[in-house]
Amino acid sequence: MATKRKTSKALVLKRNPVRKNSTKVEKWKAFDVLRKTIETFPGNFIEVVSIQFKNERLIGILREITEDGVFYSPNPVKYANDVFCFINSIRQHHVKECLELLEFLEQHFKDTSKTIENMQKEGTISFDLLWWLFKKGDEVVFIDNGGLKTGGVVQGGKVDSCQFNNTFWGREFIVNVKQISSDGRKYRLVQSRFEIHAFDGVKKTNLLPVMPMTPDVKAQLVKRGKFYSDIANKVSYLDYSGHLVFREWFGSQMYQ
Repeated sequence: MATKRKTSKALVLKRNPVRKNSTKVEKWKAFDVLRKTIETFPGNFIEVVSIQFKNERLIGILREITEDGVFYSPNPVKYANDVFCFINSIRQHHVKECLELLEFLEQHFKDTSKTIENMQKEGTISFDLLWWLFKKGDEVVFIDNGGLKTGGVVQGGKVDSCQFNNTFWGREFIVNVKQISSDGRKYRLVQSRFEIHAFDGVKKTNLLPVMPMTPDVKAQLVKRGKFYSDIANKVSYLDYSGHLVFREWFGSQMYQ
């Protein structure tokens, strides 16, 4: 009598679809939301959200608020993070286009807003939220030449631009700052670049190489600037006692 041979079913494993760089568009009346999936490292994907503006009245309002040249171009595109930084100023405009933009920003950044609020109470910030601290036009302060103990001085400036970068050594956040400088003869506008390397957890904002300006520090810098302007723009005879600091090719040198 013939016997039936049992056949075994092979186990087939379904592979997950491979993620690829892609773009999805969400249509709003005054703007479009562009959601891009980007591969930063092999197998590591992030979503980058941008806003493409198409309403002239909204573009004009954002041009005034941000003083950003991109809003002079047709159908300007900005990262959602960069727009969210100005949310308090946008709230002051009660036109329907701004209300629509606020609806999207509050919806998209609902959890982020609460996180930032809690960090601000403790004076801390995480690496991924550094974009909130620094936006174009913000006044910032930093220590020049390695700190006060090595002859460095407190200086102030305004943020010109900032961005996240992926490097061979990891991620970093770049802050470009414009400031007024003088060689004793004339004033000129110069730019300084600050690199904040990726860190885990949170960090005190006053430990960053460049920090948001506080009212007390600004008052001191304004007073110092006015004093310098008074003696630099005319012939002055002054007597000074203390240390002299000279900038050498290897750094600052202090003399008695």
